[in-house]
Amino acid sequence: MTEVLSVLMTVLFEIQRMQVLLKQSCRTGLEQFCDEWVDGQQVSRLLNISPRSLQTLRDKRALPYSRLNTKLYYRVDDLAKILESNYNFKAPKIARHEPR
Repeated sequence: MTEVLSVLMTVLFEIQRMQVLLKQSCRTGLEQFCDEWVDGQQVSRLLNISPRSLQTLRDKRALPYSRLNTKLYYRVDDLAKILESNYNFKAPKIARHEPR
């Protein structure tokens, strides 16, 4: 009888451990979704642009998006690509003092 009880306790422990692992993987998946997609309000705030400017980017097909009911979502990768493609760095001019 004690052997059966021991086996049942082991099985119960393994089930509980699996539940914890499943909960962690679900949480990780949700966090991953949040990291990969952002909504329009977050994009406007992060890029410091108005909702109308964001709409212009969509209208010009410069920024892909996904619509779920009435809410729009954007991939973080697509935002990074736009920022990279518009990156413009000009080195500052160094004033040279010519000897007289």
